[in-house]
Amino acid sequence: MKILIPGGAGYIGSHMVKLAQELNHDVVVLDNFSSGHKWAVSDCEIIEVNLLDQEELSKKLHKRQFDVVIHFAAKSIVTESNINPQNII
Repeated sequence: MKILIPGGAGYIGSHMVKLAQELNHDVVVLDNFSSGHKWAVSDCEIIEVNLLDQEELSKKLHKRQFDVVIHFAAKSIVTESNINPQNII
């Protein structure tokens, strides 16, 4: 199964990546690395893009197909979201 994991370089997302890989799934991580870490993911394709940049996101995902999307992309610090709500991803 081909799985797209937005936020896959974050703490919870990276554990989901590892589990999916252990279950022999083909994993693609989508992350902007604003709070995730490149060292947290390995042995998978990484698409570095901000989900709020719709044009760039569309270019990078054009004609791509996934069986499953497991979404972990978010800000984990609540005060950040309160201060700057338009930039929550």
